[in-house]
Amino acid sequence: MAGWAEALRALSFAGCFACVGWAVAEDLRRRRIPRASCYGVALCGLAAQLLGHGVPTLAWGLAYALVAMLLCAFALRASRLLARRRCPSQPPGVVPGAAQGAPPSPIGGGDIRLIAALCVATGPSAPSGVALCAAGTVAVCAIGLACGRLRWRDGVPYAPFLALWPIGSVLLGP
Repeated sequence: MAGWAEALRALSFAGCFACVGWAVAEDLRRRRIPRASCYGVALCGLAAQLLGHGVPTLAWGLAYALVAMLLCAFALRASRLLARRRCPSQPPGVVPGAAQGAPPSPIGGGDIRLIAALCVATGPSAPSGVALCAAGTVAVCAIGLACGRLRWRDGVPYAPFLALWPIGSVLLGP
């Protein structure tokens, strides 16, 4: 029976990686992360966590997902308040910078859903994945800014950096 559990766990991980790949492809092509890819990451990751380590790892993943969503909501709120301060003449429903072609917010709903799904999928090793994801994002953006290929107001698709998360979780562990 242990052989079946390991095979199902490996299949769950494969499904998780496939859904992350789909999210990356869509984010690069359309600048949108499909909800179904996020749900797939969460469900496949949930199955892998339950099959491999049981309910405690799932609880850790859910706790990290809750904290991540709260931090993202706080960051969005803070960025909107700062944007409002820079451009107080805008009506309340208009996001400053949106008319000039700038991205309306630094992180979108698809990014937040994918972050929460990756938290569930990686459980207690989520901080290791976050560290690799953040390091990759900072490195690429710093190089882009230094070379002049990227400006501060440019938006970048975030899913390719989020794809580093499961790799970091597997390699670096909890």
